[in-house]
Amino acid sequence: MSQLLVRFARRLTSWEPETSDEDLLRAEFWDRDRGQPNLRPSTYLIEIKDLVQAYSEHATAFDPPSSAGGIDFAGTNQRAEVTPGDTGFPFTMEAHRELVIDSEEHLLNLIREVRSSLTERLHVVSRSEVGEYVRQRLRYEDEHWERARSLETAHKWLKKIR
Repeated sequence: MSQLLVRFARRLTSWEPETSDEDLLRAEFWDRDRGQPNLRPSTYLIEIKDLVQAYSEHATAFDPPSSAGGIDFAGTNQRAEVTPGDTGFPFTMEAHRELVIDSEEHLLNLIREVRSSLTERLHVVSRSEVGEYVRQRLRYEDEHWERARSLETAHKWLKKIR
């Protein structure tokens, strides 16, 4: 089974054809704190069967999680470096990778390459899939999900889920 090198889109609309490559870069790959392109964007090296799990764990940082797209960067020959993730879940922490990009121009070329085959690279995860996955993990009293839910910083959607 082939692996995906998935970056979860901030907004799926950023990847629509009418969005310029430069606007997509600013929406999806911009380091807002430093005011420049993020040349080490986060990804996850996973199997497609693990897409919902990866997004659900990733989504604990958002309130509320919405439907999202995982954009597959596998097959682009883009170097990805193993880096520790910070989700608090062993699966996504071990699967975390950062793309290593040397310039804004290189990033724009990568964006163009991925966009040229986006229909094959886009994997949508719905909000309902996230909810069902998390409910299932909580029913099984998964220690990582119980801990994430009990954190003072846990988002409202996670605290409310039953």
